[in-house]
Amino acid sequence: MREKKNNNSGFTLIELVVAIAIMALLMAAVCSLMAQNTITYKKTKADISVQNSAQATYDCMADAVMQASSIQIEGYIAGNMSTADTGILPFSTTEVGKSDSTSLTAVKGMRASDIAALTPAEQAACTDFTSFKLSGGYKNVYVTKMVIKYSVPIETAYMTGGTQQLVTYADGSTKQKMVYTINDGGTNIKVTEDDEDICTVTFQFDGKNMYVGRTYKYMTAKNDMWAASATDLSPWLYSSSLNYMECDGDTVSGVVAQIDAENGSLGIELLFADKSMSYTTNGMINLRNSYVLKDAK
Repeated sequence: MREKKNNNSGFTLIELVVAIAIMALLMAAVCSLMAQNTITYKKTKADISVQNSAQATYDCMADAVMQASSIQIEGYIAGNMSTADTGILPFSTTEVGKSDSTSLTAVKGMRASDIAALTPAEQAACTDFTSFKLSGGYKNVYVTKMVIKYSVPIETAYMTGGTQQLVTYADGSTKQKMVYTINDGGTNIKVTEDDEDICTVTFQFDGKNMYVGRTYKYMTAKNDMWAASATDLSPWLYSSSLNYMECDGDTVSGVVAQIDAENGSLGIELLFADKSMSYTTNGMINLRNSYVLKDAK
């Protein structure tokens, strides 16, 4: 009986080439899809990062503004915006660092009583400060610096030299409390753990960067503020995604304030641009104290 031969000669060269070509096409499609997904993921991640940075920056400033007992604002207005809403810079979130020849006017504003309360040395350094304009306010000020003061509870962990003393209250009651002796401008004053401290928070804007520093009147151990002579502010960097423009050699930050001293409100608009992503967040903040931007009549 004749044995049946197995016809197992394998793939032909043409079949192998066709199979490889099909596999190559499939791999190219898969790689293209993965690359597209990676690009989309990175874009979405960058967009979310910019949005989160914008919201965190706005919240940081808004929290300080709402608690403010005093506000100092420095920046620029374009054209004649101190008397009319004209000459606004063509600020586009897609034009980071663009040069513009629009003329700028420096603005440095404080409440009139805050200016009067400055020491002679401070007044000499702030001769160009003026009280906030009441009629019409300022529609757009490109902020370079904002200094805000507000009250905070005293934290005993940051106080030194205190002693337990019997404190008498207005209603005649007494209680043992920690009392601290503080040198305030050459005069020793007594501060209890129930008193409040004054926090001064400084927001400074330089190009795309926002720096934040804080000092305290009594809790000096908690101070975190750069020295006037500091050239490297990186330890105080809060955000590095702000948009900005160069105008006549001055850097105009992407922080725009609308100052309504008459009604005690401060509008803040933040323009962000990073990694081809742009985002804007804004809001009008009503100050808890009606007389932060103006004095009581």
